[in-house]
Parts: sequence; C-alpha cells; structure tokens
Amino acid sequence: MIILAQILVALGPSLFNVDNTSAEILLKTNAAATPKLYVADLNLTQINEYTSPSGQYHHYYPNSLTTNTAYQYIFELSPGSFTNWYYFVTPSTAPMKFAIWGDNQIGNQIFTGIVTKFIEEGAYYWLGAGDYIQNEGYEADWISQFYTPTSPWLPYIPKVGTRG
Repeated sequence: MIILAQILVALGPSLFNVDNTSAEILLKTNAAATPKLYVADLNLTQINEYTSPSGQYHHYYPNSLTTNTAYQYIFELSPGSFTNWYYFVTPSTAPMKFAIWGDNQIGNQIFTGIVTKFIEEGAYYWLGAGDYIQNEGYEADWISQFYTPTSPWLPYIPKVGTRG
C-alpha cells in the first residue's frame, strides 16, 4: 500500500473591492484548511492577522487601513508554510488629476510653461499625444525640445514614439 501525503495548494489570491480603508481578499485551497492572512505596511511596522472559517474558500476583509498606503500580505497555509508576498495600495481620497498634451512644437519657452503648470496643478498622470518635435531624427532636437522641458517631471522616457 502506498500512502501519499496531501499537499495543500493555494489558488489565488484574488483582490477585490479595495477602497481607501478596506479590501476583500479571496483565497482558494485544494483541501479544507484554515490559512491565516497577515497584512502589513511595507515597513512591517504594523502587522494584522486575519482568519477565515475552515474550508476551501477563504474570504478576508482587512479594514482600518490607511488611505494612500502600500500594503503587503502573505498567507500561512499551515504552521510554517507560507505563500509568496502580495501587494496592494489603498487609493487616495484626493481627486485624480491628469494632463494631456500634444503637438508641443510651439517653442521651448511655451512648452516649459505648460509643463510647469502641470506640476503646479498636481497632475499625477501625463499623456503625451505625440508630434513632440519638428525634426525627430536629430538627437539635439529631442534634448532641447522635449527632454529638457519635461525633465522636472520625467526622469526618463521608456520609449520615444515616432511620427507616421
């Protein structure tokens, strides 16, 4: 007779309904279990433990969270057996501000003023619609007409677009 030990496997987790003070986390296991959930800020200065009734589907409702804060969480499936760390961020209650610009071939002084205004207004996301410089093949033009005016906000450009 061969007896195989049953290994507890976790599927998920799934994160739902994250608001500025709470979240809902779902974990499914392949067998009945009572995993513990540990939620902490990224500095591990506050760690809260949550439990769920034994079974295969586990719902956790961390609450009393702080607005606009990154959290990490981990499950202890059985004593000493942990999943990977997972992360989420509670949103801010402040209104989201974003800015869209395009065809900024209107002169460096004007474009620099527009960038300054975006920063002053607290635009969190920026979307450049393209047509950034007049001579896209010249590196000096990219530096003077795009990188320099946006440098207070943009530390790097992941990919320079092309006209076409």
